[in-house]
Amino acid sequence: MTNARIDQIVRKGREWMSFRAPVLREVDISFNNIWTLEETTFFEQPHITHLNMSNNLFRTIPNFVTKLQKKVRRVVEKNLHENYIYDAYVSYEERSVLWIQKCLLPKIEEEWGLKVCLHDRDLLPGDITADAKAESIQQSRHVVFIITEHFTEGKWGRFEIDRAKYEKYTTNHRKIIVILQNIRIEDIPDEIVNISNDVCFIEMALDENEIINSTDNQRDWLKLKALLYLN
Repeated sequence: MTNARIDQIVRKGREWMSFRAPVLREVDISFNNIWTLEETTFFEQPHITHLNMSNNLFRTIPNFVTKLQKKVRRVVEKNLHENYIYDAYVSYEERSVLWIQKCLLPKIEEEWGLKVCLHDRDLLPGDITADAKAESIQQSRHVVFIITEHFTEGKWGRFEIDRAKYEKYTTNHRKIIVILQNIRIEDIPDEIVNISNDVCFIEMALDENEIINSTDNQRDWLKLKALLYLN
């Protein structure tokens, strides 16, 4: 078969897809053990309004999914709320532990009555694995990242960002909340910068006395509370 003949067949196939093929509006590829998708997937399907990619094996979200986010309403599993164990999964590096214990937990758990997942506290020592973390993120309504200049030095930071992106873009439900602490803009991880349009940013001081006494930081706490309470 000549190249010209192949080109003719491809051209006719595209014409058929454009003018005769059914218009795709709802796509469900859930429960298929899919690891990856080509970036051109659904490229010529502008009419899609529902896309369900849940319960697959994606490690990262294809870029085309984030590009489609504004015009695609992804299917949220029925009664998804009932599957949540935690109100928020908190991702952090070890230098943030003291601030979390003294400032974050008293606010979120004691004062606001919400439940937080911390890997140091809520995962068994032998169970701190990629699968265990992925499951905990899946069981959380929202994900909170405590971003300091040392965040990317931690073992799990980038993995947790990828999993949070996966859960957000496949269910269109969770919030990704980023608390910035004493960090320059240029030091924010690229993985966060790349999804900045889909992230809620809050700046907070590391010093607990400054947090308690500052009016600005009181506003930040109220903002965090509102984000965690609202879906």
